[in-house]
Amino acid sequence: MIKQNGIIDEKSLEKIQERKNLSNLLYEHRARIIPFYKKINNNYAKDKTIDICENNLKMFYRDHQVCVNIDGKEIKLRYSEDEDDFRKYIIGGWFEEYIYCELLELLDKQVIYDLRLNMILGVENTNAIQGDKHPIYTELDIVFSDGKNLYVAECKSGELKNKGVLTALSTNAQIFGGANAKCILISIDGNLGKGIQEKVKILNIKFIFKDFKKILRIILTTLGVDKLGRGCLAGAKPICYWILEFLRNN
Repeated sequence: MIKQNGIIDEKSLEKIQERKNLSNLLYEHRARIIPFYKKINNNYAKDKTIDICENNLKMFYRDHQVCVNIDGKEIKLRYSEDEDDFRKYIIGGWFEEYIYCELLELLDKQVIYDLRLNMILGVENTNAIQGDKHPIYTELDIVFSDGKNLYVAECKSGELKNKGVLTALSTNAQIFGGANAKCILISIDGNLGKGIQEKVKILNIKFIFKDFKKILRIILTTLGVDKLGRGCLAGAKPICYWILEFLRNN
């Protein structure tokens, strides 16, 4: 079942665009922001506010009002989503939105055929006891189609230690997109441990870090797109094709 289809409507896109400057600022200073994730969580857990001021970095949040100042560059905005959504945004959601905005360039050029953000789908829990058949929900950070294959991207702004994340990425991509589904790990942390590196190789996951503009080049190369950035979408399958297949088999 599909709990959240990941389609970004016009209103949601406007909100992402409103936050784009903040997402860009957080990306620019990612090495300084990420170590504060735990402190942000602790701040928020107390009274649903964030108030951090250290080393020319100020971050404030209360009642949907946001102010971030890094080295004198200040961005203020009103975050109008649910309160907990901002906590999710500031400890990693910003990175997903940053990558999503980068991929919009390929969508505009019709190199990719469909693009989704934060899809949530549920699969049957085969280990559940009889009478307790609640589905297991999983979230796919970014999903897109080249018209023939499905691509699933996992965005990690924090340190990557758990190999289970990679297994889940590969498994979910195959459950949803079939054997030809492609997996991409987009991580700010390029210093993967040996075990993680081996897992990436075994599962045939494309690994992108540091230069995130590279994601566009990798996808263009993978799709065999010409220099003008035009792909061949004859007989293209949008994501709804895989949604219907997924629902049919689950």
